[in-house]
Amino acid sequence: MAQIQGLAAHAAGSELLPFRYDPGKLTAHEVEIAITHCGICHSDLHLIANDWGISQYPFIPGHEIVGTVAALGGEVRSLEVGQRVGLGWQSNSCGQCEWCISGQENLCPNAEGTCVHRHGGYADRVRANARFVVPIPDALPSEQTAPLLCAGVTVYSPLRTQGVNPSSRVGIVGIGGRGTNHLNLYSRMNGARVVGLCDVNQAAREVAQATLLKNTGEKAKEFEDMRAMFADSSVQAVSIATPNHWHALAAIWAMKAGKDVYVEKPACYNIYEGQRMLQVQRE
Repeated sequence: MAQIQGLAAHAAGSELLPFRYDPGKLTAHEVEIAITHCGICHSDLHLIANDWGISQYPFIPGHEIVGTVAALGGEVRSLEVGQRVGLGWQSNSCGQCEWCISGQENLCPNAEGTCVHRHGGYADRVRANARFVVPIPDALPSEQTAPLLCAGVTVYSPLRTQGVNPSSRVGIVGIGGRGTNHLNLYSRMNGARVVGLCDVNQAAREVAQATLLKNTGEKAKEFEDMRAMFADSSVQAVSIATPNHWHALAAIWAMKAGKDVYVEKPACYNIYEGQRMLQVQRE
């Protein structure tokens, strides 16, 4: 089997440099993807810097991957060579524990991250268990779909599981990449309305207003201080898309103010949620 070429971190915080590795024999349940697009997630930066203390060097980052199926293991029946597919944060699980059996593979104690203790998507190819490789609907452009495979689905998951509905009046805290995904998803999920936007950056709020106006024809109240948003009676629920170190404090303040809270799901998402999120975006 030909070597895989990519860009790897060789030490904590180091520049990414060309790197090759031998992937070995393709196993029965694996898929090899020829990568066309890979997003840049802040989790990749954390791994490169070893902020979480789990990185092993050298490794190739990248886990928001879109490409085409280049090769299939002998037992893979769900995909075809040449098919356009995506791969997110998780690339494997045991498939046998209570979590895997119940469709919560993201909680499997033996879950494998796509670029944790293995090589990820800043490369020409990558491998993963076929269960974690999802077909991409034809209507979705690859360059826009790649970030959805992590930043998008971690936003979608709590909105689906916590029952966002047409009566929901939501404020979004944090208008970065994930906050923008909130805006796009709310306009597609059961008619929920975004009534508040909170970010310390005025330019971010302006971009969010433009996105909201394009999607819904409406604008929302703007807040610089999240506590002011939580005190506003027109905001019934809060989606938190702040940097991770603000999540807990923002959630506590919001709950003390009597708001429902939607926080991005830890360990990303299960397989069903990833597939359903792509269908929602297509619709």
